[in-house]
Amino acid sequence: MPDQYTLLQARGLSLAYGDTPALIDVDISLRAGESVALMGPSGSGKSSLLHCIAGVLVPDSGGITALGQRIDTLGEAARSAFRLEKLGMVFQFGNLIPELTLLENVMLPLQLLGTSAKHASARAHELLEALDVDAVSDRRAGAVSGGQSQRAAVARALVHRPAVLLADEPTGALDTVSSDKVLDAMLLLAEELGSAVLVVTHENRVSAHCERLVTLRDGRVSSPAAVL
Repeated sequence: MPDQYTLLQARGLSLAYGDTPALIDVDISLRAGESVALMGPSGSGKSSLLHCIAGVLVPDSGGITALGQRIDTLGEAARSAFRLEKLGMVFQFGNLIPELTLLENVMLPLQLLGTSAKHASARAHELLEALDVDAVSDRRAGAVSGGQSQRAAVARALVHRPAVLLADEPTGALDTVSSDKVLDAMLLLAEELGSAVLVVTHENRVSAHCERLVTLRDGRVSSPAAVL
């Protein structure tokens, strides 16, 4: 793993929906190769923080710097381009395109970035093999098990070697055994790439896989990051 350095830093983030505050003066940083669990009760601001970091939402105040670039001040198109190139995202239900094969789903980010089909296919097969689903790579996403689909979703999120991986309840739809396998594979591959990982979860069992814990309550960081 490369030496750790700060890939992303958010300082003083505040966000409100009308008169309802979602985030209040939130600080968080992510270092290369580390995994951070973001926990908190429903409505604590976890998803709002994740969406700000992803550039989907723009905070009302504060700033986010990723890879030396201030991203919250970028226009919508520039934030989308940054998200496509530098971020990977894993969702609770995978969000694969059901009509496409697993291979085609995993190739998609690279093709959107202009990579040739030959090189995108080779890279996608490499990750699908590492995640032990290459044998079903030619099956449509809607025709495989939940665990296989989620492994392919992890492959898709990492195929373009993102600097930061954001995972929103990535194993919430899986049984315990499948969940542990997917988490371990995701974190190992991200560590090998030197990617920082932020995992939003409400499960202590999931957060135990990560190196640090950040807890949100009522839009504020309620406890400092701590090594687990």
